[in-house]
Amino acid sequence: MLGMLFHPGITQGPNVWKLWVDYILKQSGLGIRKAALVHHDGSVCFASKGFALVPSDVQGPNVWKLWVDYILKQSGLGIRKAALVHHDGSVCFASKGFALVPSDVQKLDAYLEGTNNSERITLNGYSYIIKDIFRMHLVAFSGSKYYIIAKSKSMYVIAVCDHRSQGGILVND
Repeated sequence: MLGMLFHPGITQGPNVWKLWVDYILKQSGLGIRKAALVHHDGSVCFASKGFALVPSDVQGPNVWKLWVDYILKQSGLGIRKAALVHHDGSVCFASKGFALVPSDVQKLDAYLEGTNNSERITLNGYSYIIKDIFRMHLVAFSGSKYYIIAKSKSMYVIAVCDHRSQGGILVND
């Protein structure tokens, strides 16, 4: 019987999406007047009467952008650029002016996993001295510019900074 409900050849009968929207609207005490079921791509399964969708409502804010903005607002570290980058080098989101070639991102694993014990790393064609590597974090500097790189399960958090911190992680040279 259950298989009949989902048989692709059956096109008659009640609209299942409408039934769900009606159920949502009938929830007492919530004050819901309009509702819709929306696919991840923004297309509408079913919407109650008067429900208008604006594409930005469906998409919502870019979560990766929110994280990058949060990183940029951290004080005391001189962060000028930041990005969230997948391990393969593809960018989730980057602040304006951030650039790091995928091949540079892909070689970060060797440093963070301990298979490359060099005291230098080359990023965007410039050589940086590795100040610290600890628990999937790397700090490397060249003059007043430095990188802070942290590895998570799915991506790298990369910050590019312009001056060395007076109250943070880079003081004890």
